[in-house]
Amino acid sequence: YAVRSSSTHEDGESSSFAGQFASVLNVATLTDVLEAITHCQQSLTTDRAQAYQAQHTTPELSKMNVVIQQMIQPRVAGVLFTANPTNGRRDQLIVDGVPGLGESLVSGHQTPDHFVSDRSGRIVLSDIQQNTPCLDEKDIHTLVIEALRGEQIWGCPLDFEWAIDHEGVLWWLQARPITKLPYDPRE
Repeated sequence: YAVRSSSTHEDGESSSFAGQFASVLNVATLTDVLEAITHCQQSLTTDRAQAYQAQHTTPELSKMNVVIQQMIQPRVAGVLFTANPTNGRRDQLIVDGVPGLGESLVSGHQTPDHFVSDRSGRIVLSDIQQNTPCLDEKDIHTLVIEALRGEQIWGCPLDFEWAIDHEGVLWWLQARPITKLPYDPRE
């Protein structure tokens, strides 16, 4: 299983706690699940999380829930933004991916293959880290089209975590509104 933290202050209009709280992957037994839940809950009170909360949120203490998901052993995993969080453009989607688990990407231990796509799923810019990209054009197109369906349902630009398994099945692991999105310079 994947045991993931989820806090009331994790994503708000003025802050994003992405990466502040613990997740535990490849948990096999009930005893390990219970230990992982405790570890996730304790990450709410680390010095780093407390300092971030004091600087970016209201003074009340955040609350923690824990989500237990089926563990995916992906061929590739990553993040996707349905608007460009760097320049604010709503016509650009950002897809970052790494081979295997996405943990190395979200923890900052691995530089991802980086793709900028238009809203039709066409790649307009890429920065590949190895000789062969971890995603092909079909993967990017599928990710973009499915993410835009989520954006349409939620009514706002979204930040996704995703994985594609060895059979080519796309798994959405998490979705949340993009916080602090800059003004779109084209508007």
